[in-house]
Amino acid sequence: MSDTSDGGSPHENDPYRQQAPGTPPAPGAQQPPYDQPGQQQPYGQPGQQQPYGQPGYPPPGQPYGAAGYPPPGSPYGAADQPVQIGEAFNYGWNRFTQNAGAIIGGVLAWAAALLVLSLIFFFVLIGTASTSIDPVTNELSTSGGFAFGFTTFLFIAIVVVLSLFVQAVVVNVSLLITRGKKIEFADFFRVPNLLNVILAALLIGLGVGILSITVVGGIVLAFFAQFTLFYVIDKNLGVLDAIKASFSVVSQNLGTVVVLFLGVYVAQVIGTLLCYVGLLVALPVAQIATAYVYRRLNHELPA
Repeated sequence: MSDTSDGGSPHENDPYRQQAPGTPPAPGAQQPPYDQPGQQQPYGQPGQQQPYGQPGYPPPGQPYGAAGYPPPGSPYGAADQPVQIGEAFNYGWNRFTQNAGAIIGGVLAWAAALLVLSLIFFFVLIGTASTSIDPVTNELSTSGGFAFGFTTFLFIAIVVVLSLFVQAVVVNVSLLITRGKKIEFADFFRVPNLLNVILAALLIGLGVGILSITVVGGIVLAFFAQFTLFYVIDKNLGVLDAIKASFSVVSQNLGTVVVLFLGVYVAQVIGTLLCYVGLLVALPVAQIATAYVYRRLNHELPA
């Protein structure tokens, strides 16, 4: 039988009985713990949903790229980071050492070809002059003068074309390296989009030659057009479009390209001071570094 001697309800002293909504607790009544049914729990307690913005719960609809959340399928935006020229030359050195045999072999092969061509020209020129001298006046005959002039013109034309081809080969090889290709000896004897390559090189060379009269003009043109062959070979652009693309990317990244230009010049000087043998290393490293910068300025990541 329940004790009701004090006139109260049998549940009156129950500390955990539920209060009616909006009814304040009785004086001295014990507050129920937060995990009791019907009692609102503060945020952060077990079983209670936390509001947006609390630690560990990013807000809904948060876009990719926010702090701590890199976009899917993206190398963390590395292609858009500022280009460091020291990093470019470090890349050039590493890739050169990985392909040193093929690179040095290809460069020496073209150097030997130009040397043999020069020797052939020399002996042909001497033979032409010796057989064309008038025995009476000991002067070069008219026919001999014509043969001498034609031989000289032919030699210069061949050397120019070969030099342009070799330049394009070096650019193409450096681009192949930035794509992650293991260089082979045969890569030094093929160039894509060859006709546009030769036309672009001739046009720039002619422009540099004409503007060299002003001393500074030729240097400025060569500086802004330095990526022309890269665009012709890599992007298969036409001559004028490639020149425009080179001018555009250089003008938009002037500081970076100036430092690159100076770095390439210093590498050439160092290679020359090492009895020209150092050029076998300095020039390829500088060219690969240039290809690296070209990729980065076009928001691409070299392999």
